[in-house]
Amino acid sequence: MLLSVIDGHKKNMPDYFTFYNRIYNDALRRASEKLDSSGELDAEDLKRIVFSGVKMIAHLDDELDYGIATLSIHLIHFITDCASKLTPMEFQTIFPIEKTFDGDKYQMKDYFYTKRYIDSFGPDRVIGEDIMEFLWEYHNRDIGDFVVKTMLALSAIRKAEGKRSLGAELAEIFGLTVYTMQEDHKGRKYLTNTETGETFQVRKPIPRYLKLV
Repeated sequence: MLLSVIDGHKKNMPDYFTFYNRIYNDALRRASEKLDSSGELDAEDLKRIVFSGVKMIAHLDDELDYGIATLSIHLIHFITDCASKLTPMEFQTIFPIEKTFDGDKYQMKDYFYTKRYIDSFGPDRVIGEDIMEFLWEYHNRDIGDFVVKTMLALSAIRKAEGKRSLGAELAEIFGLTVYTMQEDHKGRKYLTNTETGETFQVRKPIPRYLKLV
């Protein structure tokens, strides 16, 4: 049912989403047929679902309406449930840890950070209920995009229900100033301070190869 509704919106979806949606549907079909015949799935079945599902969600648009956001969250729950049945070693065969090694310099996650996390977690231990923490700590571009789109979908649902976005709540917790951006009929963009109401125009930087005369 969820996929049929998503399919109905495909014409409004990015091309990569549609591409991975087809792969995801095929992985689900194969898994369903296998369940009907043998009654169980193995790690390779789960990997196909997780790979295509993560790539599909990662390519969602940033702006989601309430319907698509709600459907996306249901899909995300299913995909993360499948991923939770894998071990970190199995997960790495789908989404290898990115080979960046300067995390300490920039205070960011890198290859060594994720390896340390997995070593402390247990490389052969089933991820289980720690799946969201695991994804958050995992250094891989696709996984990062998947986590971001999960947050955007949750935020879209909250805003549609009259609640503040996750970003607004985090900004309050950390004492950050929130700005909103609007665009007028001439294409000029403006930022507005949500606390003071102060508005100023966003000016694009002049390219280095140009000079003011």
